[in-house]
Amino acid sequence: MEQHLEEMESPKPYVKRNMSLIISNQFLATLAESIFHLMIIWFIYERTGSALYASGVMAVIMVTQIFVGPFMGVFVDRFEPKRAMQIGYGIMVLVGIFLTISYIVAPSLIVLSIYIALILHNICAQWIGPAKSKLLPRIVGNPNVVKTNGLISSTGQTADLLGQSVSGFLIALIGFVGIVLLHSGVYLIASFLLIFVIDLTRKKQDASIESVETSSKKHFFTEMREGYYILKENKPVFKSILLASALNLVTVASALTVVLVSDRYGASAVQFGIFNACGALGGIITGLFIGKLMKKAAPMRLFALGLFLSGLALIGVGWTTNLIIGTIFMAFFSASLVLVNVVLNSMMMILIKDSHRGRVFTLVAAIGGIFVPFAALSGGFLVDVVGIAVLFVASGIWLIAWSVLPLVDRDLKQVKLD
Repeated sequence: MEQHLEEMESPKPYVKRNMSLIISNQFLATLAESIFHLMIIWFIYERTGSALYASGVMAVIMVTQIFVGPFMGVFVDRFEPKRAMQIGYGIMVLVGIFLTISYIVAPSLIVLSIYIALILHNICAQWIGPAKSKLLPRIVGNPNVVKTNGLISSTGQTADLLGQSVSGFLIALIGFVGIVLLHSGVYLIASFLLIFVIDLTRKKQDASIESVETSSKKHFFTEMREGYYILKENKPVFKSILLASALNLVTVASALTVVLVSDRYGASAVQFGIFNACGALGGIITGLFIGKLMKKAAPMRLFALGLFLSGLALIGVGWTTNLIIGTIFMAFFSASLVLVNVVLNSMMMILIKDSHRGRVFTLVAAIGGIFVPFAALSGGFLVDVVGIAVLFVASGIWLIAWSVLPLVDRDLKQVKLD
């Protein structure tokens, strides 16, 4: 199967069709996520007035990722990836229905209901993410993975731009219930699009592979250990966990942009949406040109450059008290971070075999985020005590410090994504 993937040197008609469908699918999923998460964070901060509660959103997400993610990876490796994604999308739809009922029946417990829904939501995300990482090489071929990842990133940023541009208006217009139901509806459409995606390798898989997969279902924890050993032996991917840790810790600051915009910049919900939308716009521009950039520079040099520039931008976001200047820095941050994300995701897809990609993907996410829950709660407490600027500046310095590793590490420098 891996050899068949490598033989796809150029996008043929069926590859182009699959690319269009998966990009559209990810556009809709990102649109739903953008509106949903912005509304959730704004709603919790507005209800509680505490950065600690707002940072609790990130803590809940990362705890789920750490303790549930590795199990999800094993399950995903047992499923056909397209079907696995559709199952995850179906549960996402139910999450919106659950929140609607909770808001109507028990409004006094809505914050607790939101945390429960976030756990279910992130379990689905841990299911869908590795399933997509398995599906993508199967439907576009390895030579087109980086290009497709770049297009997904660009269109995803476009969806993020759209979602965050209208989210402030939607919060005022249709409220909590309207947004969570919209979230469910968009995921329903995204699931429908997957029906038309064709797995180009499915007929190439022989009976011996299927029999191995069937017998391995009896050994769940053996499969988990296999994922760990594969990760340990693949030094570039294993070391990428350290880089993932750097990124995940920075998400603590990203999760508290609502506090930054509301308290430090004195902005409204609508301005908060515009602030995030401008950040997404910066990501769109980078995503459009990432394929060409990858041809002109080594992937790890782009990775290091993305980390360094992202760090500088975060320092600027925390330093300024002007909304316009802060918005410019946020756009610069998002543009730089796309370099990091595309290289990291492409490396995971290309360097790990299809049969083990799901469990390795979730193991990396779990290990990389192991310190994030503590950091998220500590960051929320720190913000309540000393203010938001300290957290953003410290996060920027953290990224700059890690930007050196891809340039000096022997294993990472040798990574090629051709």
